[in-house]
Amino acid sequence: MYPGVETIALDNEPVFAYFDDKDPQSGLVVYQHFEQHLRNEGPYDGVIAFSQAATMILTYLIYVFSRRNRGDEVDCPFRFAVLFSIVRPPIDYEELQRGRFVEVDLGDVKDIVEIPTVHVWGALEESASQAAMASDACRSDMKWTYVHDRGHEIPGSGSKDAVTKTANAIRRAIETASDHLAIKQ
Repeated sequence: MYPGVETIALDNEPVFAYFDDKDPQSGLVVYQHFEQHLRNEGPYDGVIAFSQAATMILTYLIYVFSRRNRGDEVDCPFRFAVLFSIVRPPIDYEELQRGRFVEVDLGDVKDIVEIPTVHVWGALEESASQAAMASDACRSDMKWTYVHDRGHEIPGSGSKDAVTKTANAIRRAIETASDHLAIKQ
């Protein structure tokens, strides 16, 4: 069970994951389906992801911008990203394609993601430090972070202040994405 899931699921309750960390092939299949979906349906204005999905999205964004930095012509499928409660460091997608789960060296990818991002996590999460470190992959001038006083959850009706602060961060990211689009046109 991923860190923090025990706060939202019973001990014996079945939980689902996008892939099994012990089976790189399961992760590769998920990303292949994801890329196919992006080719068929994308690009999108933005993406919102929680927990393991947030780690997956950040993994993919790092991959896209790493390729761009090498000179590959690759479009980013999103103009902004909202990432709630990342539970582990992003995966090196190129290593995953070779059949290995390897965490990205966050020092090598600092500020690499060049779209507006929002990072929200709970101060009581076991993986709070992972979320904080992972956010460093995103450009600091286009990144908003908010740490609420709860656990592994998206701010909701229990905290009006946390909802307002989260919504304000998302609004700033959307406005920044819109401003960047207007400049390019």
